[in-house]
Order: sequence, then C-alpha cells, then structure tokens
Amino acid sequence: MIGERLHFVRKHYGINQAELAELLGVSKFTVQSWEQEKSNPSHDTLVKICRMYHVSADFLLGLSDEMPSFKPDNRAQLYKGLTSESQDRLNSYADFLRWKQE
Repeated sequence: MIGERLHFVRKHYGINQAELAELLGVSKFTVQSWEQEKSNPSHDTLVKICRMYHVSADFLLGLSDEMPSFKPDNRAQLYKGLTSESQDRLNSYADFLRWKQE
C-alpha cells in the first residue's frame, strides 16, 4: 500500500524517483523498491515523506482513504540540494513557526 500511495503523491508533486531519492538521501533503487512494494521506508524516512508532501502517515500506510489536501505550491522543492541535517533543521523551524502561530 505504501508504494502505491507514495507513487501517487510523488507524481502529484511532479518529482521523479531520482529526485525523491536525492531529497531523502537514498538511492533511486530504494525508492523503486518502495514503490514496487518490495520494501518499506524506515520510520524516520516515512516521517520525512509525510512532511515533504503534507500527507498523513495513515494515508501512506493505507489506514485511511481520506485523500490528502495537496498544497498548490511546490514545497517539496525546498528540500532539493539540502543535506539530511539541513532538511531536519528546516522541519524543526517549520514546527517552531506552527507552534508560534498557535
């Protein structure tokens, strides 16, 4: 189920497997393996995917059929070229901004 849903979300954002692999710090073959249901991303990687694509883990795992409300922007591109550490810092900053708005 993860593979099918990941493929759907990735295509919606117009990112190919190689680009997603680069964003997540894995190989293109790893992404292919996920999408072909041969393996699954780690918990940490699943969280990154959810944050990048603004989808719930429940949707990716097939626990919910509620379609994600895709953002019209291309936020996933923000991660392009960033190291894993920089991506984590970007996520932390976004969490801080959400907390500050409450």
